[in-house]
Amino acid sequence: MNGWRTYLVVLAVLLMLSATTYTIIHTNKVIENNRLLNQAQVPHTISAKATDAMVFMCINKPPVINISDCTATQINQSTPLENNTYFCQINAYDPDGEPGFTYSYTAISQEGVNFSINSTGGVRIWGNQTGLGYYSTEITVRDNSTCPLSSSEIYAFQIIDVNDPPYLKALMPSRTITAGTTASAYYLNDYFADWDDPYLNYTVSATSNIQVTIDQNTSEVKIYSPDTFCDSETIYFTAIDKGNLTADSNMVQILSQCATKTPSTSGTSSSSSSICRPEWQCKDWSACLPNSTRYRDCVDLHGCDIDNLLQTFWESCEYVPTCFDGVQNQGETGVDCGGPCPACQPQATCFDGVQNQGETGVDCGGPCPACNVAPTCFDGIQNQNETGVDCGGPCAACKELQVPALISTNSGLGVGTAIAVGISIIGIALFYLLFRKEIKKTLARIGWWFTRKQRKQILISDSDKLAIMDALKKIEHSISLSRKKREFRSDEKIVQKLVQQNRTYLSKALALPIEFTPQEMTEKANKVILQDSLKNVFSLFMKKQSVLETKKVTLSRFHLSTLLEELRLLILVTSKTSKADYNFIARESSVEGDSFSKMVHLMYNAVLALQFIEVDKAKERYLNMLNIYETLSEKQKFVVYDDLAKIYNYIKYELSWSKGK
Repeated sequence: MNGWRTYLVVLAVLLMLSATTYTIIHTNKVIENNRLLNQAQVPHTISAKATDAMVFMCINKPPVINISDCTATQINQSTPLENNTYFCQINAYDPDGEPGFTYSYTAISQEGVNFSINSTGGVRIWGNQTGLGYYSTEITVRDNSTCPLSSSEIYAFQIIDVNDPPYLKALMPSRTITAGTTASAYYLNDYFADWDDPYLNYTVSATSNIQVTIDQNTSEVKIYSPDTFCDSETIYFTAIDKGNLTADSNMVQILSQCATKTPSTSGTSSSSSSICRPEWQCKDWSACLPNSTRYRDCVDLHGCDIDNLLQTFWESCEYVPTCFDGVQNQGETGVDCGGPCPACQPQATCFDGVQNQGETGVDCGGPCPACNVAPTCFDGIQNQNETGVDCGGPCAACKELQVPALISTNSGLGVGTAIAVGISIIGIALFYLLFRKEIKKTLARIGWWFTRKQRKQILISDSDKLAIMDALKKIEHSISLSRKKREFRSDEKIVQKLVQQNRTYLSKALALPIEFTPQEMTEKANKVILQDSLKNVFSLFMKKQSVLETKKVTLSRFHLSTLLEELRLLILVTSKTSKADYNFIARESSVEGDSFSKMVHLMYNAVLALQFIEVDKAKERYLNMLNIYETLSEKQKFVVYDDLAKIYNYIKYELSWSKGK
């Protein structure tokens, strides 16, 4: 058998060499003849076949976008107490030196987040509590030449939660109680609030004569005054949120009144009464306000005027304007924009070339005229079976340019060349049949070798990662407890839990609602995921997920464990990882049995290697799988094809950011 294989190889090589030699000699003769004939030919003027009008040729290069100045991928949410609006600059240049660009972007229609670009490329991102999550937009820069071209980049960012401190929403009044009794004085929830969490804890400043208790569940404050205390005491309360941020109340006076005593009489009396002089105890001055004033709250410790124990004092101050104070000042052309601040976003119109203000297309739909959804021969798009942009098919014929061409006495390469090409094809076919395994391995290595180095793309937050990984450990434990069970139906509880975690991951990673459709996932993945290899992984992962959700299938114990490890792998390669993320047991499977069994066990081991970024091991197992794949039946090949493709794309993705080779 080896002797026949050797003869076939020699025959294939001889056929290809002879055919190639003949083709080169014959082609050189044709080229030389055509060159001699063309020396006597007068060049033709460039003209249009479909019209006699002059044709202008437009040579232009698209602009180059630079988004390196927009480095922030996590934007803090903003509240009335914290203005965390993010500004950055999109830069572009034209290789042709044409001045001016037009900027546009795909609108983000999500409540609580706003993304915009002005006419000079200034980016403004703002988000609040309702806009938390991952977002991406396609930024397009179009040059202003006579034949404009455009370039696009995907910019992804995340609106993250920031814990804001609680605040005092209303001043607390002073209270008068009867000495020797306990009185309900306040409900602190009526005076404090928090932007992030309605549940606050409270404390009270130190007291000397009175006793203050706070019910943390109801926020009720009760005050007890001994019957021997007939005076006032000043206190204040502090609210504490879940992040240990605090806010203090104003100073409040608690006046303890005793029973009225009959004044003693003496031999002398005074017609005048003593004068009460207030003694003010004050909190610190507030920050200087835009109206150049500041204030502070004070309390009269002597209680001269029981109805005016608390007063607010004001004074002048020097206010320093900022670009986020909500006031148009310091030469700004708008509120917090223009002048020394970032450029103002131009007012949205139906003619600004940007999809905004609720438009369903660029300058159409929503408040603008309806979009022309039906394709036409004048829409600047190659559609409706056109062979060019707005020409061919149902439109007017495309204009073809005639240029000086080589004139040949022979319209083709001849019968001899055709025979030579046929011989080459036969030789290549024989070569492939003999060495198809080696060829496939070589192509795989070439595909990995050309992988371009990029950054690892983070799609899921640390908190979401930990939640799903913990759920996987519980599912893994349930699988280990059911040792006697060898098969699981797709509608069983343990399988459904894993399927639900798959869906949860895809929802979190792509910022989709939990009830997304496969089409919605594919569309969002194409927008959010930057690398084609990772897009392919998501597509194949969702394909298997759809089968588990829509069809009744039976899974072996080993197959179920493999599905669990695949989800764990997908989480690890799309998140920030640390040693704590690898506190799980990974045991390689024994590769034994028939060819199909060896195939699935090698896949399992490749998944484990990829989890630990052992790319070289994964590549070795993939190449071994290629050998086995050739020996499978067509039905078996159909079963494992998607998983084999998934392993290949995982390796290519990890090679793009890991240190593997």
